[in-house]
Amino acid sequence: MDLYEYILLLILPQLTVEEYVVGCYFTNWAQHRQQNAQFLPRHIDPKLCTHLYFAFADIDIKLKIPTTFEKNDILPTEALSPHHSFQQSIDYQIKSMMGSGDLTTVALSHPQQKIGLYEQVNRLKHDNPQMKTLLSLGGASVNGTKFRLVFGNANNRKDFIRNTVKFLRKHKFDGLDLDWEFPENENDKKIFSELVKDYRREFQNEAFVTNRVRLLLTAAVQAYKPKIEAGYNVALIGQYLDLINLMAYDYHGAWDPQTGHNSPLFSRKEQRNNELLLNQKASIDTWLEYGVPSNKLVLGMPMYGRTFRLRNKKNTQINSAAKGAGKKGKYTLSDGFLAYYEICDLIANQKWKNEWSSDQEIPYAYKDDQWVGYDNVESIRKKSLYVAERNLAGAMVWSLDLDDFTGEFCKAGKYPLLTTIKKTLDTLQPPTTPIRIQKMTTEASSIATSDFPSSRHTLNQARLATLPDLSAVKLSSKLFSNNELRALIRSNLNLILSLPFRLLIGGDLRDISINCCVLTDVCTKTYNKMKLMFVGIQAVGKTSLLNCLRREGTGSYQRQTNKTWSSRQNGDRTISSTISNRSTKYDNLSTVGVDISDWIITRSQYGPVTFRTWDFSGQREYYATHQYFFSRRALYLACWKISDDEKGINDIHQWLINIQVRKYSYF
Repeated sequence: MDLYEYILLLILPQLTVEEYVVGCYFTNWAQHRQQNAQFLPRHIDPKLCTHLYFAFADIDIKLKIPTTFEKNDILPTEALSPHHSFQQSIDYQIKSMMGSGDLTTVALSHPQQKIGLYEQVNRLKHDNPQMKTLLSLGGASVNGTKFRLVFGNANNRKDFIRNTVKFLRKHKFDGLDLDWEFPENENDKKIFSELVKDYRREFQNEAFVTNRVRLLLTAAVQAYKPKIEAGYNVALIGQYLDLINLMAYDYHGAWDPQTGHNSPLFSRKEQRNNELLLNQKASIDTWLEYGVPSNKLVLGMPMYGRTFRLRNKKNTQINSAAKGAGKKGKYTLSDGFLAYYEICDLIANQKWKNEWSSDQEIPYAYKDDQWVGYDNVESIRKKSLYVAERNLAGAMVWSLDLDDFTGEFCKAGKYPLLTTIKKTLDTLQPPTTPIRIQKMTTEASSIATSDFPSSRHTLNQARLATLPDLSAVKLSSKLFSNNELRALIRSNLNLILSLPFRLLIGGDLRDISINCCVLTDVCTKTYNKMKLMFVGIQAVGKTSLLNCLRREGTGSYQRQTNKTWSSRQNGDRTISSTISNRSTKYDNLSTVGVDISDWIITRSQYGPVTFRTWDFSGQREYYATHQYFFSRRALYLACWKISDDEKGINDIHQWLINIQVRKYSYF
């Protein structure tokens, strides 16, 4: 049959996020702080973090590669390893942002640093194998000009992205975090959008070619609405990013003529106009309003405060007149800035007075002409509860070295703020996942993602995996003969098969994200047989798609040469067959009942995996029939035409409901 536009969804019922995201930023310059404030990878508690971000990597404009900031991010012996991906040490420009000491001094002062910081951070995964490590590219010290020069040119962008993949794999990172601070106009918005899309596609392609788990892609983004509108195509980047780290802090600081809180949860009653946008709730509202799925948005929480010098010591409230930055902290040594542990020390030992804003749900403290707006355990707890209330993916902290990581200053144990986040979120129901539809048309540029309208569904636990690189597909008039499409179908299943099928007692696959399936390492049983069910209304193209798979006869993709049952019809004529190689002249005929066949994929590492493929006849009237064959080991490939518009969505919606309703009978 001729088919020019369609939608594919791989549906895995009853898959939920098992825990909230807790993202932790590690800063490589905190190693230079003195005494008990010095922070190294050995101070990190990996059990408190689900995602660990290494801040930062720089951009080498000439070589078009990520490069290090600190001398000991990568030690020379690592860069010159014979297993080095680039084979040349020049690919790793060893340079220091801080300029403090030579390499020998650093190595002697940190005995555990016989290996570089990259390696030290990634070895923390031994203590928490579920934790993901990501390299954060950019940061405030990387001029936006670098992003524009490298990523504004398609060829430069392509080279840099491919080199990034090699760099990440070489140094054992699980992904990349983009930290461009910040895109600020229409040209920047376009560059950043293309950058995100191209990174995601390259990560997908690399995963398919190498048979490895796809690298993660995240970004740290602006929190203020006018700057969000100026710098981001929110709906587009929301499709391609795995997580979006909302930098929901620095709303106020010494740059303001009056005191204001660094990271208020809500607005104050007195605020008006754009002042109402300077809080975390408003930032969350903006990102969700412009199309980011709530389950991708991560709320940033600061482990520091912003300080001011008061004009009048008697006026100590929020919004009091100020005349610049407060004094430097004893350890952080930055004007207008204090780490949480420094604030604890001031309150406990220098008798600063602590106050609470009931409007904004945050604390502030002051003494003489010094004033600080910061977060404490109570405000962090309230923000963590708000994460759950808004169904966000989780929380992120900037940064680990600014919390009381030793427990010596605040006398509340190690990492009092981070621990509060982790413990609070662990007691709450993990975020549900809204169903999303990935659309594809014959125009390469027309790719869009949207939610089912909330009034038309209550399915929050189904997870969907779509085909990769949809916008690059060029459809032929005969779908079943399109080699490019067949490769896409195969690659999507290949990602799912990157690990053996493993199921948990009382659980399922640990995590599903678009185009990628990651299974937990903790399992009770391995299965080598799965059901693969093709469903959709009559004449939508299910059989043509299935035949793309069944006809694979080379490489590791095989299909069984017997045990195929089918019944097809052409008007009054019925054809029955028990052979596996059906004549192509019947491919455009409608299936009657159900067509069942085995399709075997051979994996040298895990042995053969058998898909028993079920091709159900068009079920306009009997859309629930296939549910009676439902099992724990069943994957659904649901198909419909974009040209059917709302009608197609309504048809598929009913099947999703049946999957959701009937799942409880089988688990």
